[in-house]
Amino acid sequence: MIRQAPRLILALAAAALAGCQLAPDHTAPATASPPAWRQGSVTQAWPATDWWRGFKSPQLDRLLADAEADNDDLKAAAARVREADAQARIAGAALLPTVGLGAGGEATRIVNPLGKERHNLNASAELGVAYELDFWGKNRAAATAAEQTAQAARYDQAVVRLTVLTSVADAYFQARALRDQLDIARQQAALAQAQLDATRAKFAQGLVDAQSLALAEAQVQTAQAATGPLAGALTHMLDALAILTGRSPETIEIDRAPLDAVAAPDLGAGLPSQLLLHRPDVQRSEAALAAANADITVARADLLPSFNLTAAGGVESMALASAAGGPPQTLYNLAFSVFQPIFDGGRLRGQLDRNRARYDELLADYSKTARQAFADVEDALGAVRDTGAAQTADQAALGRMQAALAMSRAGYAAGAVDLPTLQAAQAAVYPAEAALDQARLAHLQSLVLLYQALGGGWSLPS
Repeated sequence: MIRQAPRLILALAAAALAGCQLAPDHTAPATASPPAWRQGSVTQAWPATDWWRGFKSPQLDRLLADAEADNDDLKAAAARVREADAQARIAGAALLPTVGLGAGGEATRIVNPLGKERHNLNASAELGVAYELDFWGKNRAAATAAEQTAQAARYDQAVVRLTVLTSVADAYFQARALRDQLDIARQQAALAQAQLDATRAKFAQGLVDAQSLALAEAQVQTAQAATGPLAGALTHMLDALAILTGRSPETIEIDRAPLDAVAAPDLGAGLPSQLLLHRPDVQRSEAALAAANADITVARADLLPSFNLTAAGGVESMALASAAGGPPQTLYNLAFSVFQPIFDGGRLRGQLDRNRARYDELLADYSKTARQAFADVEDALGAVRDTGAAQTADQAALGRMQAALAMSRAGYAAGAVDLPTLQAAQAAVYPAEAALDQARLAHLQSLVLLYQALGGGWSLPS
């Protein structure tokens, strides 16, 4: 029986290498994709990784570069990736044997009753090896779970990056729109002041009454009051840009060019069947699902026997102070152990049930994330279409308002139009200008939203 022990150990080792499959291999859940987008045409193209360059704004390019370098959320996401990679290395270590080296020595002094001394020197060195036979594939499954968790951390990093970059673009466009609206409000206040000065001159000549003068003064006060909230909102948006880009608020400056100088790129939606590969949040959900599947294997294996091999070998020598010692003695030890859980109060069974429930939860989350991805693209495509149409309509309306104002000014200068009529025409232009600026902002924001819905140019590495 003793002679057969090495054969038994070798057989168990071979079985460990082969492993026993306790759970099926993970496969991505089947998710039906729409044949086409309802809100737009289907193209083969997907956004480039530097999708923001389509807006042709050098300042936006610089802000996004600053965000990628100094954004705190991106730094934290990168640290989580390193943490997950380290955890994967820890889990993978169980697949290899552990090796340890120990050494020791001892010197003793013995005095006999006659007062004669004897000195002994004892030295030893030992190499130990321990290995858990992965008979049920538990350690392999634990390593797989850790690897998939690390992969999920990378996908999460891509989600954070996409969120940060789209937030910077959105805040930048909002800041430029607020600056445009503030400029319009200041222009309206200057026009109102010029109109008040002219009205005062006419009032002094007796050409207009006191009521007309009061209306002109009220218009100036209203126009001046509108600049304060816009200036405060612009400051708030610049502070938000500073936080997103990791810069000091006082270093953020916005281009003086109006918002309509920003290009609106023509963006295709790509094939719906490929969307799930371009969305890092979907890939993150799938990686988490694969990790949960491997955790079920680990929990099942915990209910079964575990097998361990240990071996130790070394040398020991002893020498006398008065004479040379003998040759070193060789020591070795081989051991094989089996452990089978019998009673643990239901802890291991509860862990298995918990892991199964966790898998079902993540499966539902994956399904929801996939459906949300398709809905996001549909919503964004509809927003791009609707905001584009609104921008065209607001542009036409502003043109009519400006033409009416030009005629009213000419008539007022000739004395054919009274002040209330001129003020009414002037008052109608400012809301039209503000509405067009808001329509431009909404269209740019819808394009950013579409980039985000499509995955922002990110795709699963081949």
